[in-house]
Amino acid sequence: MNHLHTYLYLEKDGIIQVSLDSPGNVYLLKDAEYKKYLEGKEFQGYGGLIKARKKQIKAPGQGKWHLVIDNSNQQESLNVALNITNGRQIPEDEMPAPENSFKEETDKKTAFKDEQERKKFLIKEITGRLKDLDEENLHFLIQQARVLLHKQEVEKLNREIDHYNDSYVVGAEPESKKKKSSSSEKPLVDLKEQSKNTYILVLCGARKILSGLELREIVKMCHTQMSDSAFSSRLYEWLKVRRNDILFDARIRTADHPVWPILRRFLRNRFKAKS
Repeated sequence: MNHLHTYLYLEKDGIIQVSLDSPGNVYLLKDAEYKKYLEGKEFQGYGGLIKARKKQIKAPGQGKWHLVIDNSNQQESLNVALNITNGRQIPEDEMPAPENSFKEETDKKTAFKDEQERKKFLIKEITGRLKDLDEENLHFLIQQARVLLHKQEVEKLNREIDHYNDSYVVGAEPESKKKKSSSSEKPLVDLKEQSKNTYILVLCGARKILSGLELREIVKMCHTQMSDSAFSSRLYEWLKVRRNDILFDARIRTADHPVWPILRRFLRNRFKAKS
């Protein structure tokens, strides 16, 4: 629908003075009503046909409003001037998505064929907005993305570990004594220094003491150039020979347990490789 549009913030006593050189329709609309206007549906708002050269519209209430002006005579052009009292025009980058996007936003979840198509749309949407951000906001966005990625990875691993732990039985322990550790109550991976050469490793809820020498060997493995799969196998075999009690108490029975890659990243971030 062809029309002039601007987005306004108005105080409760705000006044908009519209000057037209020919008759036109002027409406003050909230988001939901502007959506109906765009879709050609019946809508409710403030204003209407203006035949005089000037018209004042008092803000119905404080907040954000869509000001819409369309020409009642489609054969003639329309020149418009605005004067706003106790209010302001909202910059273009703060406006809702452009025309027809209201319908797109509500329909996208059902319109996409699959999750991959929806993800591609979202990537394109956020990429298109990056160029309008200043350097400070870009740094902030990067930090937030790292936090979200870490949280997403931890949640995924926690789900995998819960599923993995449910797939085997611990010895001949009676069902009444089995306790499933909750990842929300106990940390998945952690390391605390107990004394100068002694550390407490937390792994899948189990707390085990490591000597400084044992920790250095594990950290060295973490920094060795190999895939996560190769690292998992190597560390698992090392623990089977040197510290099988850690595997037993952490309820880890195979080298493909999903906790190994996150332990590796945790220790690599905590301890730098020595040349």
